[in-house]
This record gives sequence, C-alpha cells and structure tokens, in this order.
Amino acid sequence: TGVQTCALPIYLVRSLGAHPIDYNSSDFVGVVSAAGGADAAFDPIGGNNWRRSLHALTGAGILVGYGFAAATENGRRRFRKAVPAAIRQPVVTPLTLMQQTRTVAGYRIEKLAEQRPDWFSADLSQLLSRLADGSIDPIVEATYPLDQAADAHRHLGSANLTGKLVLRVS
Repeated sequence: TGVQTCALPIYLVRSLGAHPIDYNSSDFVGVVSAAGGADAAFDPIGGNNWRRSLHALTGAGILVGYGFAAATENGRRRFRKAVPAAIRQPVVTPLTLMQQTRTVAGYRIEKLAEQRPDWFSADLSQLLSRLADGSIDPIVEATYPLDQAADAHRHLGSANLTGKLVLRVS
C-alpha cells in the first residue's frame, strides 16, 4: 500500500489503495518512516517540507520538487512567504546525496517545454496515448469552458482540489 500525503478526502485516498496522512496535523515523516520509508516523494510544497520529505525517504529514495506552494497565498506568490520558505529549504550537495544514496530533482513543465521541446513532446505524446487507451484514469474535479479560465485558475490557486481541472475548448 502506498502512502499519500495530500488534501484529498480520506475516502478517495483509501479507494486508490493509499494510506491518508494529513501533513498539517500529523508527523508524516514518522508515519512514512514507520512503514519502511518512501522510495519517492513528489513534493509541491517546498521550503521546510522538502527537508521533511527527504527524511521520509528510504536510503536510495528520490525527492522530486515540482512546486513551491509554501511561498504562495490564495494562489499568488507572496514575498513575505517566499523568503522564509526559501531559507528553510534543505541545502543538498552532491557529496551529501552520495553519502545518503539519495536523489533530488526539480521539475517544471514550462521549463521542460522551453529547454527540451523534444522531451516535452515525447512526454506529452506518452501521456495522451495512455489517456486514450485508458491505462490512466485521472480524477477530474471540474471542467470549465475556456472563457472561464480565470475561474479555473482561482480554483487551482485555492489548493483545495480533489482532482484535475480541465479547460474545455469547444
């Protein structure tokens, strides 16, 4: 059974075969470590939470940071939150990672599309193929017409989601 730390409702997390942990009120590092540690942590929060996610990893685990929600408020980046969050993030060096046999990676889809369009295209093709053949079935919370994209963006910024948001083009 996997361990899922997010804001999804408990019933949904359990229905996906994972053990829900509210990282705001529980020591997710302790819970995950007691279960043997995580092989991978995908962390959209950043700041000190990246440090906590690193501590939850198994000896050869990987941390993928793909967001920095610790620096945002109501969906907008706030300087007064960004500075403390940046200061609290872990400082990792190749030597430290080598000694711990861990990996840290960052992922920003916008940068991937800009810097390696061939990789982005391959990733997107694979994703759309899997969506078409049904081998992935994302949870869609809401669908918005394109002319309501601002409403969808506000919804996304609320960080109160139980699935993906979809913009309908036609």
